[in-house]
Amino acid sequence: MRALTLPKNVGAAAVLALVGAGLWSFGSVILGPAPGFKLAVGTTCTLYAGYIMWCCQPRIGRLVVPLLWVGGSALCLLLDSLLTFATIQACMISVLRGLYLHTTIPALLLDLVLSLASVGFALWGLGDGNFVLAFWCFYLVQGLAVFIPGKTGPGSGHNDQTHRQTFCAAAATARQAFKQITLQQK
Repeated sequence: MRALTLPKNVGAAAVLALVGAGLWSFGSVILGPAPGFKLAVGTTCTLYAGYIMWCCQPRIGRLVVPLLWVGGSALCLLLDSLLTFATIQACMISVLRGLYLHTTIPALLLDLVLSLASVGFALWGLGDGNFVLAFWCFYLVQGLAVFIPGKTGPGSGHNDQTHRQTFCAAAATARQAFKQITLQQK
């Protein structure tokens, strides 16, 4: 089972921090500072979204969600404000987790607060100009989403066998009720 867990999220944060810092450094030299930042943040957020989808094993939206993600990221490239760009990317991560992991509105709101806090911690990490620390802080705080209550999906205690048994019991009850209704009409 590929559940989102804190150790996996810490590993993903480390990899994404190195990838993001490398892309930002490389992109800043080749494209300039602002496009380099957008390249690094957009790419690592897209990779993180792919990681979330890989762990959640969604049955619905496997094609539509990535297309919407890439389209939303492309529209965000038109923004001048780098902080707005990063905040929208963080909110898109929160919405993605809301689609596949959370079952309650408070859990979704807590996830949104966590995503906004991750932007704040990334800004704090960027204070010394350390790109690795900025990305590490961002994704490490994002990884804390595994502690938000009200989750569904892999690793949440809801398994397919329980859902299947519940569905089969409900289907049997519906068949029995249908038989009683048809017998009463005869």
